[in-house]
Amino acid sequence: MPSISKCNVCANNVDADKELKCDACDKPVHTTCSGLSRAEIKCLNDKDRRIKFLCENCSSDRLQLGDLVKMMLEMRDEINALKKASSSTLSDAIYRENLISEMNERNLRSRNIIIHGLDECEGTIEDQKKEDLRQVVNVIDKVAPVSTDHIMIYRLGRAAMKDKVRPIKVVLNSRDDAVLLLKNKAKLPRNGKLYITADETLMQREFLKSVRLTLHNRIQNGESNLTIKYIRNVPTIVSSKNATPAQH
Repeated sequence: MPSISKCNVCANNVDADKELKCDACDKPVHTTCSGLSRAEIKCLNDKDRRIKFLCENCSSDRLQLGDLVKMMLEMRDEINALKKASSSTLSDAIYRENLISEMNERNLRSRNIIIHGLDECEGTIEDQKKEDLRQVVNVIDKVAPVSTDHIMIYRLGRAAMKDKVRPIKVVLNSRDDAVLLLKNKAKLPRNGKLYITADETLMQREFLKSVRLTLHNRIQNGESNLTIKYIRNVPTIVSSKNATPAQH
């Protein structure tokens, strides 16, 4: 049977399971005499509570303001930490998804090359495809000993406008074929019209664009003998009089 004691406010009996005890004098008070809300009483009954209850005789403030402020600040810090952790986890997840998507896209494009500067002929669609294939095979034969059997070709973009020809995407038989052609692309005449590039993703093109802008700014600031060279398939600004500029 629970013990019975006197309420320090009304002096009536109070059951132990319906009382609050002052954290200063340890005297019991009816929960109904405490003047606290249900939520506040629930907080005080929590074993891990961080606030103290003082009776009217010990303090005019039932809740110590300093402890309450401290608890609120701690809770704020905990909430901010949770938000930060949640945001970080979400950012990491998005980053991983984007990275996987980019890797898959690069893998799909790894056996492709883009040939720029091949004239577009007139005639039927079939005639145009035959002429495009003939020109592509001719370029490949000049660059490297790569099989052109079963290759696929596509003109990129809409129909050609005046004085502008569409590049051709070439899907080769293997990634090794694409690598070999890209390594030997300098064998083509350096007239600026006909050249070969890799089939790059949007991210790769944007990165190359930023590298070119950096190169331009450095040259404008007085640096010389700079060019862009592909190192481990990454466009990099190098300082070399003999470096062969990257064609992209």
